[in-house]
This record gives sequence, structure tokens and C-alpha cells, in this order.
Amino acid sequence: MKIYKPRWLYGFHDQGGEYLMPQDRRGWILFTEAIGYDPNAFSSRDYGLYADNGYGVMARLNNAYGEHGTLPRKEHYRDFAIRAANFVRMSEGCHIWIIGNEPNHPQEWPHGEMITPPMYADCYRRCAAEIHRHRPDDEVIMAPIAPWCAKATYPGNEAGDWLLYMQEMIVLARSTGAIDGFAIHSYTHGPEAQLIRSTATMDPPWDHRCYHWKHYQQILDRIPVELHHLPVYMTEANQGGAWLDKQNGWVPTAYRDINYWNQEYWPKIYCMLLYRWPNVPGDMWGIEGKNGVIDGFKAALEHDCRWDYAMEPEPEPEPEPEPEPDPLPLETRVRNLEAQAQDLGSRVRNLEDYTGAEPPLRK
Repeated sequence: MKIYKPRWLYGFHDQGGEYLMPQDRRGWILFTEAIGYDPNAFSSRDYGLYADNGYGVMARLNNAYGEHGTLPRKEHYRDFAIRAANFVRMSEGCHIWIIGNEPNHPQEWPHGEMITPPMYADCYRRCAAEIHRHRPDDEVIMAPIAPWCAKATYPGNEAGDWLLYMQEMIVLARSTGAIDGFAIHSYTHGPEAQLIRSTATMDPPWDHRCYHWKHYQQILDRIPVELHHLPVYMTEANQGGAWLDKQNGWVPTAYRDINYWNQEYWPKIYCMLLYRWPNVPGDMWGIEGKNGVIDGFKAALEHDCRWDYAMEPEPEPEPEPEPEPDPLPLETRVRNLEAQAQDLGSRVRNLEDYTGAEPPLRK
């Protein structure tokens, strides 16, 4: 079964604002679900009304919100995976499922238990396996990291590098099975439209990292080239703080920037969802009722911002040439290999040979 994916980038985190998208610019809606981890629970949701009206439908599956954690404690991962599969197979109209949210951020940790990259990869793999048992063609998407959040510190990542965290998530998840795609978040730190194109960096020690919107490119650079054919979904985009109720060009500029990326580069970003449509108690980012933001969204709809540009993916790197026969005696070669193995160690971050340098930003 081929999953229907609108060609346009437009959409919202949460339902309610979809009426703004006309038929010839109909985009995406992200739903979020708190499903718990009871393996005997079968509650679900019917998204058919939205799918039947031409919207791209995604759902993020969380254990819960706040202190209860986007994932449960690790001893419940098996039950959470079964619960996720129960929810998926009983639901209609949705075939793209994101497992959890910002696992590197303490506000998403269950009762203070840090979610490390190996833990997230384990949970993701379990969920993907259970969901694909019932829906083999559905996409199971990796959670977005929280950009600029350096609070997940652990041996080998004492600085809390969020991009290294993401890189380890991907490498570890790939080691035991396929990945279907990625979700990302991107923001500016302020409402000014020019911040979309800003290349300003963070303060040391992170002064090699972009402080505004363009940081999404540094996030995408951590996706291995051989996975650039997979979809990327930008499920949160905003101005950092509460939306400025003014049509100042921020929204159309952001959409046009992602459209340009899709014309020129890989991986493709399939949607850019404004966070968020409803006004939720305790959440400052509601768009509903802010006519200036809505006018900005309408202005963005006048442009043909999409993902489906005909381009070939970047070629995979050329394989390394075969080494010349080693003239050293066998015993010496064995000792050398053992020394190399000890030096590499068992942690995946050492295998990545990460130096902290970032590729240059694109336009």
C-alpha cells in the first residue's frame, strides 16, 4: 500500500486550522496521542475524515505528557510497543507514526529517568517491529530531538551534545533494523523574518552551531547520506516564544526557505508544521485567533512550496580501495588489529570519529 503524502509543505501541529488550506494547497495535520503502556488496551482513533478530505495525516505516539514521560520507564518498553501496535491496527486513516518526542529533553523523561540514545533506539526498534507486524507498509518515524538542549549528559557525551545524541540514536536504531524516516523541529529565537536566514551562532562552547532557523541544516547533516532517500517531517516550527500577532513575513519566508532546500538538497523535508494551532492551557504557542499569523500563513499559500522536486539523491560515497597485502607477519598483524580494536572501544560514538566540526550552512 502506498501512503498518500500531499506534495505541499503546509500544515499545523494539531487539528483545527486545516480549513485554511484550499484544495490546491492541501497539506498536513499532526495529531498527538497519549496512549500509555497497557498491552491489553485497544483504544484508538479514526482519522478517516481528515484523510478522506485530502490531508496528510501523521500521529505522534506518546506514553504520556509531562513527568510521566513521552516514553515509559525502560522496563515497560515491550508493553509500550505492544500498546502502540494495538493503537495503530485499530485506527483508521493514518499510516505515519512518530515514536515519542524530544527524548534528549528532561521535560520528556519519565519521572526523571534520562532517555539515553541506546534506550530510545531500543524502544523505537520494538515499536517498529510490533507495528510492522500488523501494518508492514506504515511508516514508523524516529522522534525529533530538542535543538539547543544540552541537558542529556552521559559518559562519552559529557557536554550534552544534542546532535551527537541524535547521531547515536540513528546509528543504534539502524544496527538492528530499518528506519522509515525522521522528524525534526526548527525555530528562531525571535519573531523577525530576517532570522530565518541568519547564520548567527550560539555562544561558546557551541559557537559552531547556528542559533536560529538554519540549525535545521546542521540537524539534517547528521542523517547518513545512504538514508537521504527517507522522508523528513518538520513537525514543529515557530518563533521561539509566543507568536507575534502580525504578518511580518516570518511564515512565508520560512516556507520558502524549506521549499528552496527541497529544490537543491537532500534529504527532502515533506512538511513544515506551524506549532501549534489550538490555545492549550499552559502552552504559549497557540495560533488560533492570531489573525496576523493566519495572514502570514495565507501569504505562504500563494507560493508553491512543496517537496516533490525531481532530483536524484546524492550518490553514496565511493568505497575505499582495497588495501595492499600486508607484508607484516601474521602474529604482528593480529597484535596490531587487537590494539586497534581496543582503541576503538565498544561505544558507537568512537566509531563515528566525530570532531565537532559542522559542514557549512547552505543558502
